[in-house]
Amino acid sequence: MKGFPIIFHGVVGKDEQEARSPSWFNINEIDIVADYVEKLMDCRSPRVRADMIGIISPYHQQVRILLILLL
Repeated sequence: MKGFPIIFHGVVGKDEQEARSPSWFNINEIDIVADYVEKLMDCRSPRVRADMIGIISPYHQQVRILLILLL
């Protein structure tokens, strides 16, 4: 859809799981997503706000780590 950018980025990495959590995460994916978010937030034209960015992940632990990293 025009004016609605979407990024699909294949990442080779290792799925990991912490002993205290049944959920999975991939640190390589987290690093790449964090890099994209930081670059988008640095954009001045057009201005990108945090509420304009959506990230989809099926893994709760991946979301949790990404939020910690970005906040």
